[in-house]
Amino acid sequence: MGVGLVGSLALTEVGLRLAGIEFHMHPVSLEFGYPNPQVMEDYFAPHPDYLWVPKSYDKKLEDARAIEPYLVFSGCSCTAWGRFAQPLARRVRKAQGTRPLQLANMACAGWSSYSGLQQLQQDVLGLKPKVLTIYFGWNDHWVGYGVNDKTAGELASSTLLNNQGLRVVQMLTRGLVARKRASADDGRRPVRVSLPDFRANIEAMVDLALENGIEPVLITAPTAHRKGEEPEYLRGRWIENLEELVPLHQSYVEVVREVAAERNVVLCDLALLFEQMPREKMVPLLMEDGIHFTPEGGERVGALLFRCLQENELLPMADGSGPKRRSR
Repeated sequence: MGVGLVGSLALTEVGLRLAGIEFHMHPVSLEFGYPNPQVMEDYFAPHPDYLWVPKSYDKKLEDARAIEPYLVFSGCSCTAWGRFAQPLARRVRKAQGTRPLQLANMACAGWSSYSGLQQLQQDVLGLKPKVLTIYFGWNDHWVGYGVNDKTAGELASSTLLNNQGLRVVQMLTRGLVARKRASADDGRRPVRVSLPDFRANIEAMVDLALENGIEPVLITAPTAHRKGEEPEYLRGRWIENLEELVPLHQSYVEVVREVAAERNVVLCDLALLFEQMPREKMVPLLMEDGIHFTPEGGERVGALLFRCLQENELLPMADGSGPKRRSR
């Protein structure tokens, strides 16, 4: 019976591969930028706890442990490819009374706050940084794979579904996703992280950081999107009702502000700072997708983050002193 079962599964696996049938819970390719996106193929690997990671993730984590970073960046592609780490480090190096900034960019493209929270618990706390930046929001309010990230995480961490390289396992995953979707179907695809879950994730990240002697710095996500001028490429692919884009994103931004105020932690309100700029000066700082930073935008964000850290006495000082703890 065992031989027969194994043989049947092997034949099914071969048949699925010959038919080209597959189902992944992680991105197999990534389009970055708009309207002429750079396509990144085979960049990610599935992860049982984070949903996916770059294939270079283990090396990146090893490098971060080696430098004992003072500051760790967590977030999505806006941070992973934001081009503001070097401008920030350069300004810290030139500032009076500071020492060079050791930092590790542990952000990952496509991540929501769900993955960020798992990473903080399992990897980032072990790095023992003095400061942690938290920049999430965009991917949280995009529609997902038919289930939210929390449910996807439950499936990805299942022992039964652990080997996602097998097409048979992929088809089983697909069936379970469809079943869970049908049981909660309200006619709309769910966002990856609901607003209440987003708040809970950000609160948990802040609390974990504080409990471990790390100063959390919350960052709001700026945008060039305007009501009535939403980019058409987002319709149906990332959001079902394009007219909801601007108020939906704003609701997630507001949660970040509220958590910062409630927990009395540092807020770098990039969204507000960008809104306050003349539009002709703000738009060139963001790619045409209205989300990611251009090289010029990375320079500006580096400067804004430097000012934010400096004003809140979170810079690494030459005398070896750590960040000044805020009264709470």
